[in-house]
Amino acid sequence: FHRSLHLSCALSFVLAMDNASGRVQVWARVRPPIEQDHGPCHAVDCIDKTVRVRNDAEAVERMLGQVDTSPSPEPKEFAFDGVFGESSAQRDVFMQIGLPVLREALRGINGTILAYGQTGSGKTHSLLHQSSKGEEAGLLPRLVASLFLMISQDVANVYDVEAAAVQVYNEQVDDLLNPDHQSGQGNNLNVRDGGIVTGLNWIRCMKP
Repeated sequence: FHRSLHLSCALSFVLAMDNASGRVQVWARVRPPIEQDHGPCHAVDCIDKTVRVRNDAEAVERMLGQVDTSPSPEPKEFAFDGVFGESSAQRDVFMQIGLPVLREALRGINGTILAYGQTGSGKTHSLLHQSSKGEEAGLLPRLVASLFLMISQDVANVYDVEAAAVQVYNEQVDDLLNPDHQSGQGNNLNVRDGGIVTGLNWIRCMKP
């Protein structure tokens, strides 16, 4: 679903690996309207695992061009593995997407969560948002907190936790945790077979 939608409710898509079925799961999340939005006040409906999109602006153009005179254009429907509506909480997203990936990671299986969507659709809010109000925390803060909680309760194993931060932009890989990153150090790193980034800084973490 790569079509650009200029609607009052923006969509962002979260992809996560589902190891039970051996495939990537795709979830959609609908952002509530904000003041900067334009157009109809309601253009997206969430029904079970389906997102129904109505583009009234396109319908107006078709009516003006006498291509279609029907007042209510047929909405387009898109099916996903799961859908989060406008009123969904950050905790809901974590419980459905983040926690299963974390549990698999602790079993030794690599996990990946990827957010995709147009500018302003809510990717950063869903993934990275941090706030003094715990209920507004995004996926990453919740994953980190849950990771340290879970390993502290595992008395049978000893864990080392390390973190790295990489930016991939215009086919260039940059190390965001390089101590001299601001002066240009750690930029344009090489990626070897298997996804290993040569010269990447890994920081040992003792607490969230």
